[in-house]
Amino acid sequence: MRGGLYMAGTQNLKIGSIHAHLAIFGGAVLIIYGFVYHAGMAKNDMWATVLLWVSVIGAVAFPFGEYFAITAGAHVAAGIASLIVRLSGLLFSFNVVRA
Repeated sequence: MRGGLYMAGTQNLKIGSIHAHLAIFGGAVLIIYGFVYHAGMAKNDMWATVLLWVSVIGAVAFPFGEYFAITAGAHVAAGIASLIVRLSGLLFSFNVVRA
């Protein structure tokens, strides 16, 4: 939310994609993960704990990686963070299929 307030206050929309990706993955996707686990549609074992930590790391690393890619041209950080987010999606699918 602070990113959106910053963009509105300064009229600097350069980081708009960061704000959008944070809302989608950091908000919506993690909420969906929680609902699916709460409903019992995914297997809740050691892999669920691994998914939790990979998702948290991805949710934190992805906006920072994207920020560094936009402002400093450090695209490697964004690529690594993107792979972490993709890994969380694969782990989630793996746990749903096993349930």
